[in-house]
Amino acid sequence: RTLIPAFALVLGQFAYGQAGVLDATFDPGTGADDQVQAISVQPDGQILVGGRFSTFNGILRHGIVRLNQDGSLDTTFDPGEGTNFGNVSGLTLQPDGRVIIAGTFHSYDGIPRHCLARLESDGSLDATFDPDGGIEDESSSAQVVVVLADDKLLVGGHFSEYDSIPRTGIIRLNSDASMDTTFNPGSGLGSFGTVHDIVVQPDGKIIIGGTFYSYDGIPRMNIARLNADGSLDSGFDPGDGTDASVFAVSLQPDGKVLIGGYFEVCDGIARQHIARLNADGSLDMGYEPGSGANNAVLDIDLLPDGTSIAVGAFYSFNGLNRRGIVHLTANGSVEADLDPGAGASNIHCVVRQSDDRMLIG
Repeated sequence: RTLIPAFALVLGQFAYGQAGVLDATFDPGTGADDQVQAISVQPDGQILVGGRFSTFNGILRHGIVRLNQDGSLDTTFDPGEGTNFGNVSGLTLQPDGRVIIAGTFHSYDGIPRHCLARLESDGSLDATFDPDGGIEDESSSAQVVVVLADDKLLVGGHFSEYDSIPRTGIIRLNSDASMDTTFNPGSGLGSFGTVHDIVVQPDGKIIIGGTFYSYDGIPRMNIARLNADGSLDSGFDPGDGTDASVFAVSLQPDGKVLIGGYFEVCDGIARQHIARLNADGSLDMGYEPGSGANNAVLDIDLLPDGTSIAVGAFYSFNGLNRRGIVHLTANGSVEADLDPGAGASNIHCVVRQSDDRMLIG
């Protein structure tokens, strides 16, 4: 077989009828030697990539790399030794060009940084952002990080404290990595919870998806909405929630919420790995994906026309061959325009570029 690297630009521009065709002008060479789990596109078109890899196209790059628009390695972004082990599962850009990374690492370029770090635009460590002493437990991790309008950060993951203060699953940090104590989730996700994805609404409310059974002692199965101060928003009630983990959360302009994950049931109704909730958390019965995906949906990207791209570990969707990636209509049915053919066996992340081409990792 011809092996496609762990990172590739796929699916030519929808506007020109080329959806699903591999873009041969984007060539990452041999790509990453292990999983790519996060992608972010800079305003200049360069591409930040995070994951569990140690080399990219044969060059040492532990956990993070920046690529030029053609897929080649950007050598001006040099992380040195990078992350010491584990993975980068979340990354995001600040407006000033600095980069926040989250994962399971314990150092960056030889300097202690537990699960969180901020990098300068050239890949070097930003020493002014020092979360060391924050997430300390060896089994803990940060899974996702979101930059807020005031430059504070929301961080979700699997942890029970930050800087020795109890905080389970979600925290808000100031721009210097100190904890913002005005954000108080109470008992949070309890003893075993993990936040896999975070979306912030225009009104400041926060939707979290993950693996949890309650929030601050109130039953919430794998999906919840919080007020801006970290308290549970009781106005968003997903009923029985999902029967397994939620890995992807996407907010539509009308306030409805697309979720994807390992679940097969949402509030007692069969929904195979993808569902849509109304703005109040109830299941949207107008979104009908049929038999859905035959395995996990790990990321969802909304398109301007109201349709969406879902990616994951599936190889069929509603009985149609769609290996790893599918284009869905606004009501959850399969769009015929994107046919990935043999596709990819396991896609963790998808990002739409400004030219409507799709990056997958």
